[in-house]
Amino acid sequence: MISASHSRQVGSSLVEFLIASSLSLIAISTIGSVYLTGARYANQRSQELVVLHSMRNTLSYITADAQRAGFSPLPANSVTIISGASKVWHTTPSSLAYGYFDGNTIESVFFKFADQSIKVCTTNSMAVASLNSCHRFYNFMDQNTIKVTNFSISQTGLGSQVSSAFLSISLSASMHDGSFPHTMTTSIKQRNWQ
Repeated sequence: MISASHSRQVGSSLVEFLIASSLSLIAISTIGSVYLTGARYANQRSQELVVLHSMRNTLSYITADAQRAGFSPLPANSVTIISGASKVWHTTPSSLAYGYFDGNTIESVFFKFADQSIKVCTTNSMAVASLNSCHRFYNFMDQNTIKVTNFSISQTGLGSQVSSAFLSISLSASMHDGSFPHTMTTSIKQRNWQ
């Protein structure tokens, strides 16, 4: 009778193969789970950054442009959106209007909150446009991606002798499905006044 010694056997048994396969599947599923969790987090973070970036760009644009309000090359005359008004900004709780001389014509700018979006209308003419002259308002943010839930504006006078003003703007927005809501505020001090 010839017996084979265990030390001379080559190959793997079925049990060893099943154990190795099971460990491999566990390792692959763990790595896949970590990858999917990371991808999900990155997607959520990118959506939140879209909201924050859109809000920051909107407020930065309004701040920079609104500081031009009232500019006129004539020393004692500010451009006002309402004829004869002493304020260069015309505000309501959810809208802002102003005008300024851009070098060639008078630029009249109107912002308003409507349909869960910030709408903007600009006109160029040789005279200041009236509040009712703007008929084509465009979405300032991508309405398919961003939903604006609040756009509020308040104006405060800074002194009794000078017609300077301080403007506060609050903007609340989220993704269109309501996720990642954020609120930002900015303040603007009027630069051009009579």
